[in-house]
Amino acid sequence: MDVREFTTGRILVPLLFLALGLIESIHRLVQIRVGYIDLFVDARAVWKPAAHAVLTGTPLYIGHATDNKPPLWQFLNVLVGLTGHYTAVFTLLVGIANATAAILIWRYLRLAGYEKIGILSGVLLLSMIPVVQGRVINVRSFAVIGILVALQVRHPFLKGLAVGSAALMSQYGILAGIPILWTLLNRREGRWRDASLFILGGAVLCLVSYLLVYFMWPDSFVAAVRNSILISGHYATQSAKYTLWETPLVWGGGILRVVLGSLYVFLPAALTARYEVSGRTADPIPLLSIVAVTLLLPLLVRSFQVYWIYPLPFLAALGAFGYDLFFSEGIPGVLSD
Repeated sequence: MDVREFTTGRILVPLLFLALGLIESIHRLVQIRVGYIDLFVDARAVWKPAAHAVLTGTPLYIGHATDNKPPLWQFLNVLVGLTGHYTAVFTLLVGIANATAAILIWRYLRLAGYEKIGILSGVLLLSMIPVVQGRVINVRSFAVIGILVALQVRHPFLKGLAVGSAALMSQYGILAGIPILWTLLNRREGRWRDASLFILGGAVLCLVSYLLVYFMWPDSFVAAVRNSILISGHYATQSAKYTLWETPLVWGGGILRVVLGSLYVFLPAALTARYEVSGRTADPIPLLSIVAVTLLLPLLVRSFQVYWIYPLPFLAALGAFGYDLFFSEGIPGVLSD
């Protein structure tokens, strides 16, 4: 690799994605500052007041600091509150998180031999961020990072740590553990050892996080377990707007809104799926497809736009492969390396 190739591949692409992610966040921040839009409802009604409550002496998960998100998100929320510039800092962090997701999906495909498709994947991902409300302060932009890291680290214990970090940002992050565990169990050698190490990695991080809650706020431990673990099943089954079984037309409208706004990604992704079914597929596509489908499951619970953030990097990658298939008529060589 010459100097120019190194500079382009290792520096300019990440910088481009970082710039795009920050531009999107700065744009939203300006809109908030001038009063054109409000702070996202979850941040305005729950997370910002919770951070203030904790910093003024209220134990986490109790009183005004009550929330149903896992500890890792709560720690980040309080740390941002410490800056004294909650809205600005968190909005910029979301932009950095979105850019990091673009960088990680590009890196994953570059290592698999599809660098140009990886670049297009990152661009498609960031272009869809406004469609799925990905600029708002949210847990999913951070959870996705853990999922993407889990796909790239090799040691199963580290994979477990990465998926654990995703689940400790947002409970739905644990869904990514299903396809990753499946890949480990399909290994020819050491599959049970690797699967055990993977589960152990996630369990260790989970245990450490909840123990930190206990040592920092002893009165909060029971509430933390109850709010972030025990009532999650109730949230998934309770009747509410945007649920498939309660208001199917509203649910379908929420799905359709995102699909129609991102046809330039979904149509080529469908082309990729067609070739996958026929057996003419690139190596990364089956795993990307399985992860994408798995992370679409939360949309069955609520068709919120922000829930699309979970599968977004993988849908973008499938869309990028679709463009490659379209322009090369199924023959590698246009975007493929």
